[in-house]
Amino acid sequence: MTPGPAWFPTEARGDRALAALLAMLVFVAIVATGFGLGIAGSARMFDRQQAGRLTVQVPAAAADRALGLLRAMPGVVRATPVDPATLRRLLRPWLGEDAAGLPIAALIPAMIDVDLDDAAALPAIERRLRGAVAVIRIDRADRWLAPVAGLLRRLQWVAAALVLLPVVAIPVIAGRAMRHVLMRRHDTIAVIHALGATDRQLAAPFRWRIAGTVLAGAAIGGIGALAMLVPVDAAVATLGSDLIAGAALAPRDWAVLAALPVALAALAIAAAWRAVAAMLGRLA
Repeated sequence: MTPGPAWFPTEARGDRALAALLAMLVFVAIVATGFGLGIAGSARMFDRQQAGRLTVQVPAAAADRALGLLRAMPGVVRATPVDPATLRRLLRPWLGEDAAGLPIAALIPAMIDVDLDDAAALPAIERRLRGAVAVIRIDRADRWLAPVAGLLRRLQWVAAALVLLPVVAIPVIAGRAMRHVLMRRHDTIAVIHALGATDRQLAAPFRWRIAGTVLAGAAIGGIGALAMLVPVDAAVATLGSDLIAGAALAPRDWAVLAALPVALAALAIAAAWRAVAAMLGRLA
């Protein structure tokens, strides 16, 4: 970074401290944005999957009729009966090993997992089922999984708050740092002004110095954050869970993350340059 004219002494320690602080804030902003985008992707995946997913409960004697009717209905992507062995495994935590010998079909209704291509088809499907089977219960997955959807929405708000904090703090810190530097140079600036220097000439070395410091901090924070997010995203993409795999970042998400340090640096530089103009006007 060029030090500027001889009357503008360098403060390498202060520059390094400001760059380090900005790097940490940029790091937090990018990581929080990455997690927020990942959570948003999981929420979208969750909504798509659960909106058209339901479980149909019918008496065991009517299971075959209900299954055939479901598979013949338009809008039904998949209708699969739940295996009695699976039901025994689900009951084992409450019934212990006795669940292995229970006559499942006599104790609980038959269950059919159903996936729809469009949740809007559910009312028509429900009417046809109730017309064909006297006793039936339909459980929509999005209803009993609503707390999970609510949690994902809350986590998105938390991530947004963590992003907002650096976005607000970075320009404030840059502006205050620039004002502090100018106040320490009050006497020197007054002398240079008296010798005929214009505000534009006085502002140039201050502006380019703060720009270099801000860009260095943004670059360090941005590279560090992206270096941490890349392996995390790669690990998420390899998991078998559809909900967690939905958190894998899309190309547009990476574009946002790559642009974020540039945008934050621009905010900081703009705030610092405005501070330079305002302070030189006062000190003139």
